[in-house]
Amino acid sequence: MNQVPNHAALKELLENSNQKSIVLAMLSAIPSMIYVFDVIENRCDYLSVEIANLFGYDVHELVASSIELIKSRQHPQDQTLIKEKWTHLLKGSEENVVSLDYRCKNSKEQWIWLKDTIKVFSRTKDGKVAQVIGIVSDITAEKDAEKDIQRLTRHYAHYNQKLKEQNEALAEHEKNLTAANEELTSQQEVLKMAFDSLLTQKNELDEANEILTVQKDEMGKVVKELSDRNFELDQFVYKISHDIRSPLTSVLGLVNLMKMETEHKRLMDSVAHIEKSVLKLDKFVKSMLDFARISRVSVQPEEVLFFILLDDCMTNFKYLENFENLAIDIDIQENGNKFYADALRMSSIFQNIISNAIKYRNPRIFNSFLSIKIDVTPTMVNIIFSDNGIGIKEEYLDKVFGMFVRATERSDGSGLGLYIVKQSVERIGGTIDIQSKHGEGTKITLQIPNLYSTLPTY
Repeated sequence: MNQVPNHAALKELLENSNQKSIVLAMLSAIPSMIYVFDVIENRCDYLSVEIANLFGYDVHELVASSIELIKSRQHPQDQTLIKEKWTHLLKGSEENVVSLDYRCKNSKEQWIWLKDTIKVFSRTKDGKVAQVIGIVSDITAEKDAEKDIQRLTRHYAHYNQKLKEQNEALAEHEKNLTAANEELTSQQEVLKMAFDSLLTQKNELDEANEILTVQKDEMGKVVKELSDRNFELDQFVYKISHDIRSPLTSVLGLVNLMKMETEHKRLMDSVAHIEKSVLKLDKFVKSMLDFARISRVSVQPEEVLFFILLDDCMTNFKYLENFENLAIDIDIQENGNKFYADALRMSSIFQNIISNAIKYRNPRIFNSFLSIKIDVTPTMVNIIFSDNGIGIKEEYLDKVFGMFVRATERSDGSGLGLYIVKQSVERIGGTIDIQSKHGEGTKITLQIPNLYSTLPTY
């Protein structure tokens, strides 16, 4: 698009304004989508080509309309807000800047979201606003991302409600099964008394036994139905987690694309908040998936190479906040012994403990560290994690292995980390002990059996 005369008008404005240095500083620091509007003359003194491109119109057409064309394209629901903001700016108070978000249609009849930051540019001698300068940003992508998050939140609530209904149905089945068991116990006692005292009534006893057999078959059907329902519930939870992660991945991809755009700082701040919320929800879903896997999968012994396991952990946490500020010391003593255990659960144990050490390092200490000592024997592995982080208060020490327990106000996780660790350790036949002092650090000691000698090929 060719240069238009209103650029010359801006030059004259800068030369004559007693705020020349302020205007030059602003124009050098902000994006190029700006305009200068004369309130007294109701005309546009300057309108950037980028604004015209955003709306899909020619600059001459927009300037000639004194922005009336843009006003006619504003969303009806936003017009009251726009009017209030302009009134507040022009009423002559000390307020010199207003900012508002509103919707407009472009030349393709598409709704776009704009952020318009308007600043008083000059006033008349009696203090009335004469000219304003505006900075326009396209925030359509940001608003679309907010809608996606709202939709995801509604879906998540819907799935939670479905899960609650499934749990209530399961509770009702358990209640019926208990009643059936009580009835069966009562009937067995009656049958035993009848068998001891009425041997001569064998025919009647046979009939009673036939009734009992039928009842056992019916109870077996109830038990099978309950088992099937448990499996369906497990699959249901697993599917929910994956269905939630799929849209989250899309939102994260959108956030990354938005980061690559040259936008106003306020847009980047909003993007950061969106990413933080999405990552937090994604972290919760991953915790639920870890919990489901640990609870469902049977123990599968395989060789665990600790240096590879720890290298994977360091790779996963490489970009975690505070990772670079934590010195990690690793001492592995295999003594020529191979170590076999459930690799999935061993990985989960290391991931959760190391993650906690990174997240809860003491920011007041310069030389934060995490020490990992591993000693492999033919029958056992002894593992000690020691750090000088913020530690755990004494009243929480006997609760930290509980489900959804958060032992510090700094925690933003699901509260499942140490619960999963304890469940994993116990599932593979090990023991865990935790010692901690608030403000000084934490020590976690693990003893896990070496299953190498139990393998068929040993």
